[in-house]
Amino acid sequence: MKRRSGNFLFSLAQRREILVPLLIACCFSAFSEVLRALAPLALKASVDLSTQQGATPFAESFVSGSILIIAFGYALLMGGVRFFQAAFVPFAARVELRSTRILAHAAYVHTLYLPYASHVSRRTGELIQVVNDGLGGVRIIVTSLLYALIPSFVGICLTGVILFTVFDAYAAALFAAFVIAYGYVFQRLMHEHKETVKKAAGSDQRIAAEFSDNLANFEAIKIFGAETFRIRKIDALGEDRYRRWMTSYVTRARAAAYWGGIFTLFLLGMLYIALQRNAAGQASASDVIMLILYALQIVPPIEQLAALGRELVGGYVHVARLLDLLDEPTEREERSTERVARDGPLALKVDDLTFSYHPGHRVLSGISFEIAEGRTCAVVGASGSGKSTLAKLLFRFYEPDSGAIFADGRRIDVTPIEAWRAMLAMVPQDTILFNDTLRANVILAAEDSSDDEIERAAHVAGLDAVAAMLPQGWDTIVGQRGLKLSGGERQRVGLARAVLKKARLQIFDEATSSLDTKTEKAIQDRLAVCARETTTLIIAHRLSTIVDADEILVLDKGRIVERGDHESLLSRDGAYAALWRAQQVAQAGQDERTVDDRAVMEPTEAV
Repeated sequence: MKRRSGNFLFSLAQRREILVPLLIACCFSAFSEVLRALAPLALKASVDLSTQQGATPFAESFVSGSILIIAFGYALLMGGVRFFQAAFVPFAARVELRSTRILAHAAYVHTLYLPYASHVSRRTGELIQVVNDGLGGVRIIVTSLLYALIPSFVGICLTGVILFTVFDAYAAALFAAFVIAYGYVFQRLMHEHKETVKKAAGSDQRIAAEFSDNLANFEAIKIFGAETFRIRKIDALGEDRYRRWMTSYVTRARAAAYWGGIFTLFLLGMLYIALQRNAAGQASASDVIMLILYALQIVPPIEQLAALGRELVGGYVHVARLLDLLDEPTEREERSTERVARDGPLALKVDDLTFSYHPGHRVLSGISFEIAEGRTCAVVGASGSGKSTLAKLLFRFYEPDSGAIFADGRRIDVTPIEAWRAMLAMVPQDTILFNDTLRANVILAAEDSSDDEIERAAHVAGLDAVAAMLPQGWDTIVGQRGLKLSGGERQRVGLARAVLKKARLQIFDEATSSLDTKTEKAIQDRLAVCARETTTLIIAHRLSTIVDADEILVLDKGRIVERGDHESLLSRDGAYAALWRAQQVAQAGQDERTVDDRAVMEPTEAV
């Protein structure tokens, strides 16, 4: 358990809304066990009085009355046990629910602020399982400590004191030996049990990750008929989970057998002492009854401790994984006193930028360019040339190996990452939507937007026509990942988000690739009007979409090989010109096929 997460748990326990009910619950639990420990003493006194013979009628009636009073006291003691147990429950529940609620909030916030690289390097289902298991582990630990450890500890200590005080040192010594033997076996076996639970919990997370992947990619599974293949894979993981958990349960069973043997020896020893003292006239029948009652009464606390050990081990394993997650650094930890301007287009400068995803595999090398305020720059090149990577570096999803990016003359890595991203908007190649309403997905960029602002952004993106055709309009649920909408409709949502945010720098990464040519041209004309209020970077494959850019950068294998506007690049007859001609030929062929298809479909006039 690392220092930072351990401090978090310590501060959690000190919070007033947890500490106060925790102390009250502990007091009620302790009171209940004190009354339970005193009950056999009252029963012993009642038995002692019932065996006495009164010398006079008055004495006889006194004894009978005393028996009734003591019996009544015994009943009150047991009733008090039940009362304090009932009063304990709501306070214990408050501790459990409040602590898990606070930890759940911390885990959710921490997860969302994990760096981009952290998210793409792990499976979503595994991350969800770690959080869910961790919260379940906290619940197990809290309930185990409150419902088992405190009452068991108080009950065992009081029983030992009473046996030593009321009976004799032999009974107390036997009881102490029993507790020591139990603790020794517990310590030896619980380490082994913890390791088996840790491995079993890992198998749970692998299954959750696989299942989550299958649900997220159900469309690909159905397209390729891969149901059987994916089922076989998850079945193999299920078999591995079965084996690991069976190992854990066998370890638990072996521990329970040892504990049962130790308790049997303890009970036999107590009976031997009681019967021997009674035969020697050193103990009355009431002493024997009391001793047997205490021996039997100690069974529940001991069993609770055995169960507590198993539960705490399982809970600890899950909580430790969650705390490891909470110990990972987040983007939120960045602090800066820099004042950041939030209005108007920004000036962007990229200076000698180099980046590699893996050592020895450089994706960008020596990238340098500038975009003046309110200007538009386009980046083109073959697939894998580093265009989208450049966009990720601008968003600080990754940090460059060398070089720097400047906004308005200051390095972006000295600006708090949240403040920096608040100045940017991006329309990615594939816009992913939440399973929520169309409106909720659009205002993700600016949740306090007015209806007029939403309508304006929707008009610019061509989304207003889409909303008008949907059954519930803006309140239509778009489905998991937005799959109830077409690819082009999802891209319009992404465009509307970018327009609504009114960012100082807008990045379009193949933002209209799923739109038909006519719709794309209409939207681009409207976007051009909005672009006057922002700085724009366009990443494109179709060169026809960036002919009006102020500067075009041509990337090849992570390097800028050409730069200039559309006309100057064509006049150089280099890489850009070759790419332009190839696309023009391809487009001409497509147009010709379209005309031929229409001719086939149209009826021929009669001669």
